[in-house]
Amino acid sequence: MLTFPAARSGNGDSHKIDIVSFSLETRHGIWMAQASIKPKGHSKKKRTFEEVSFIHYDGAEGHFTRLLPGAGAGSVVLH
Repeated sequence: MLTFPAARSGNGDSHKIDIVSFSLETRHGIWMAQASIKPKGHSKKKRTFEEVSFIHYDGAEGHFTRLLPGAGAGSVVLH
């Protein structure tokens, strides 16, 4: 879960936005999604998020990408 720092509006009020981010790697590429977290019903402890839509990120690079076997010519071994 990510929490953005409190931002101040013009009238001095502050607020924060809690979000959740998902990253999914398949043999077809890396897919990402993000959603804001909201209270669930009248509970003060339970929270939920709306249905997310994954977006294909074809330019994602980094140490923890292309780890799946057959994920392309550049697949790597982690250990």
